[in-house]
Amino acid sequence: MRRFNPGNFYCGTTAEWTSCPRPVRHPDHMSGSGSDYWYGESGVVRYSDHWGSEVASCDWYLDGVARCSFDDHDGWRCGFAPWTEFELKTFEVTVYHPDLLPSESAAALGDPVRSGVAPAWRPGMADIPYASYRVRPDMIVDGCVVVAGTYGDCGTPFDGRCLMSVDVSDWTEEERAAWTEAFPADPVFPSLPDMFGDDYGRCR
Repeated sequence: MRRFNPGNFYCGTTAEWTSCPRPVRHPDHMSGSGSDYWYGESGVVRYSDHWGSEVASCDWYLDGVARCSFDDHDGWRCGFAPWTEFELKTFEVTVYHPDLLPSESAAALGDPVRSGVAPAWRPGMADIPYASYRVRPDMIVDGCVVVAGTYGDCGTPFDGRCLMSVDVSDWTEEERAAWTEAFPADPVFPSLPDMFGDDYGRCR
């Protein structure tokens, strides 16, 4: 099953694009930054004057050139990427007081990529234990990383940042139980068009 499509490829993804001719028909989408998009069964064509890392929340490289999109001064160019080329970027969520999580929740999160004690220079967070985990696709609901309960109250926005923080020290027992329910041991990849929400159509 194809994971990425016109409704979800533009938030938090990486992709390698290859130069191609600009389509002669009217674009299917014109972004606020001036980029044009044409959608097809096999992939997407993009016409833009900014390519590279930090294309909003994405890292989109044209012809293998790795640089920041803000440093792109090569003018308007057109590129194609197949839907199979898009991958979700590596994001992390940092949990403070991970020892307060129930064992089922800790098991569902897996092994942390790093852990320790917050440094003294972090205001209000000095000497607080933390653990950072890689964000999985099943943690993202309507554009938020859900950590317990409903994402409106217990989530953190999935907006392109590579590190997001959650303090669980004041969670109720119900919220801690909700974490376990939200992150089953055998997660199912969600329907990607529903992951980001309508507000994320502006991030291209």
